[in-house]
Amino acid sequence: MTQEELAERSGVSADVIRRLEQGRRSGAQLRTLGALARALDVRTSDLLSPDTELDHFDNGDTASLLDIRRILFPAFGADGIPDGAPSTAEGLAAQIDRVQVEHSRGLYQANLSDLTDLIPAVERHVRENPSPEAATLAARAYKILAEVLIQMRHDDLAQDVVKRSMAYAENASDPVLYALCAENAAWIMILHARFADAVATSLHLARLIEPPISSTDRQRLDAYGRMCVRASAAASRNADAGATAEAESLARAAAHRLGGGMVYQMRFGPAKLAIAESENAIVMGDPETALRIGQAVQLRGTPGKRHLLTMAEAQIATRDYAGALATLNGARTLAPEWLKHQRLGRRMVRDLLDVVPIRAARENGLADLAVDMGLRP
Repeated sequence: MTQEELAERSGVSADVIRRLEQGRRSGAQLRTLGALARALDVRTSDLLSPDTELDHFDNGDTASLLDIRRILFPAFGADGIPDGAPSTAEGLAAQIDRVQVEHSRGLYQANLSDLTDLIPAVERHVRENPSPEAATLAARAYKILAEVLIQMRHDDLAQDVVKRSMAYAENASDPVLYALCAENAAWIMILHARFADAVATSLHLARLIEPPISSTDRQRLDAYGRMCVRASAAASRNADAGATAEAESLARAAAHRLGGGMVYQMRFGPAKLAIAESENAIVMGDPETALRIGQAVQLRGTPGKRHLLTMAEAQIATRDYAGALATLNGARTLAPEWLKHQRLGRRMVRDLLDVVPIRAARENGLADLAVDMGLRP
């Protein structure tokens, strides 16, 4: 069937059909897909591939979340977990490690695709092999899914995933993993402006896993430092300088015991603490301190990329617009997909568009950056 024939049969314009086939039109309305499905004698769901972009006001998200939603909220009479071949613990652990690497690079669409298969496989493994080890795998997988959903602005959906990850971590009898999973609840609270609740939650988790003074348990120290940093982030957003400083002090003690330099690493240490202190400073209205502390951190690759947004925000606050643009372009080069999902990044691009003349924006690349992030220059 040609595009013209499909247009005539469905009542959808040939131009819209052409754009949909070429992937040049985001925001397809469900009624449009329904008309095409009737014309093709298929179900509307058959046209919903993972990369189908649905209209934001019509459906609110992309079709890539449909399978995840089926798992989290299955049809009545179903459990949401499709049948599949058994998996080994070793194989699942390797898959989770690979997805974690993708996540650190900001490859969220790849994450969703992989997790759509991984979550059911892990659930089947837990059923067939109920054990703390299997529960650990499930907690880790759901933890990554929660963080992907939060980054993609589906934090309400992520709340259920956080609860699942916490339940599995509890079944695994792993208090450190439980705290790391529960930390995402504090993150969501911050996004929902529940700052005092986020402080209380983070400090409660920190107390649950607080290591003894003589402890050399690096995993526990790492998690403890992260909880304290999360508490400081919430306190700074609540304009509570005292609570911010207190939480930073607790995190500083953990960073000192772990050691390490100012080259950013995934594990907690001085570099992660400096990044947190820099972000707290800009939140508290002190961009000069944010720059002074933050510029000492050395990033290597995509981990720590969020720090670039803090630096750009401080540069805008000190009217270093060229520096801010260079920093944002650096973030785009480093993790383009990740940057598109950052609310702060989009806000800063809009701020730059407000102060940079349109001609200059076209010449210095700001206009291109805006278009890439879905903004009109």
